[in-house]
Amino acid sequence: MFDYDVVIIGGGSGGLVAARLAHELGAKVALVDKERLGGDCLYAGCVPSKTLIHIAKVAQTVRHSQANGTTPALAPTEMPRIAATIAGVIATIGQEETAYVKGVDVRFGTATFRDAHTLQIDDTTITSQRFVLATGSQPAIPEVPSLVGTPYLTNANVFDLAQLPPSLIVIGGGPVGCELSQAFARLGSSVTLIQRAARLLPKEEPAVAEAVQQALTADGVRVMLNAPVRAVAHTAGHFHLQVAEAATDAPDLTAAALLVATGRSPNVAGLALEAAGVRFSKADGITVDRHLRTSANHIYAIGDVVAGGYRFTHVAAAQAGVAVPNALLPRLFARTLNESAVPWVTFTDPQAARVGLTEADARQRFGAAVHVQQIPFAALDRAQTEGQTAGFVKLVLGKSDMILGAHIVGAHAGEMIAEIALAMRHRLGVAGIIATIHAYPTYATGVQQVAFEAYLAGASFASARGIVKRFLPKRT
Repeated sequence: MFDYDVVIIGGGSGGLVAARLAHELGAKVALVDKERLGGDCLYAGCVPSKTLIHIAKVAQTVRHSQANGTTPALAPTEMPRIAATIAGVIATIGQEETAYVKGVDVRFGTATFRDAHTLQIDDTTITSQRFVLATGSQPAIPEVPSLVGTPYLTNANVFDLAQLPPSLIVIGGGPVGCELSQAFARLGSSVTLIQRAARLLPKEEPAVAEAVQQALTADGVRVMLNAPVRAVAHTAGHFHLQVAEAATDAPDLTAAALLVATGRSPNVAGLALEAAGVRFSKADGITVDRHLRTSANHIYAIGDVVAGGYRFTHVAAAQAGVAVPNALLPRLFARTLNESAVPWVTFTDPQAARVGLTEADARQRFGAAVHVQQIPFAALDRAQTEGQTAGFVKLVLGKSDMILGAHIVGAHAGEMIAEIALAMRHRLGVAGIIATIHAYPTYATGVQQVAFEAYLAGASFASARGIVKRFLPKRT
């Protein structure tokens, strides 16, 4: 007899959802985490970063609202108040998440497999018939000479700053690097963003990356592309970086602080997964099949620790809804996660939201059947009323006007993309969006507008127009 029906290892978003779902299904559940519930998203990711971004936007708005157009940058002494605000938001959300562990045996400590069904948690040993691994990820640190040992920042500690750095270098032009570069620039830091690749946000449409770069530049961020870092030194309280000489005419950079935002690395160290028969890679994570089952049939994995998966909080939560039923009743359930319509958002200002394929990927897969419809954000009446006209709404369409992908740059893009994700998930096409009455004036009408333009330009409307014209009187 095992101590538990299922043990969840990792108390982040995915682990919390998994624990609650397993308990509600009637299983005896234990949830194990090293130190606290909530995970990276609550303490060092989504929640603190979006709070900081909001505070920075408020500061920017106040600055622009002054009649003379100038106000002092935020004083360094204000950073403790910002940190306190962030801590308050974390505490509130953390308290709300306690509902997910009602009836669940919560244990804190370092978890290590002793065999396929035995888990040691510090000095305690428990057994379980099944396991769900949800240990998340940590900042990936690039192999740059002399970087290790310096007091660089990552998302794990940047929100604890006691003072606003007068100057900041950010390594990494992905979502985190872009978001925090803009936020700190708006708070008053002199920011340089270094990107090894030829453009920011390499996974996004080129036009999306260009729009985000323009926004960052407008806020005073210096963006350096094709700029791999060659060496890092920290002397006299400042960081000194050398980048590839071909990348810039000023390869030696100096700043008071350095933020490393170069991706994520799965948390697999110390679990002794080999003892449980779980295949994994230290660099990529745990290998799973389409049912989220690992190489050990009774062990499943979700979230950032999964090799090759989407590293988003909302995906981890969705995976929990797949893995838990599969783990508890493998002979009855064989659920899979439909990843054809996974949305994500880069929370710069303007925001950059995406779901589905890029135009280039769609054309590669579906060829001439692909067509595109795009409108500028300035075409949205609500955007005009609020002076938020930067950006665009773009649909990538296939046969019968089915939506293959969508890309939005603009205010509230992250809210707008959800409707398109829903339409894609249920294969509604542009007709389903058009037929849904949208409240006016809202940003959501922008989705309906671009869908309407796509419909007017599509084959189905051309056919309808031909039929109607046959019944209309001929005019000379």
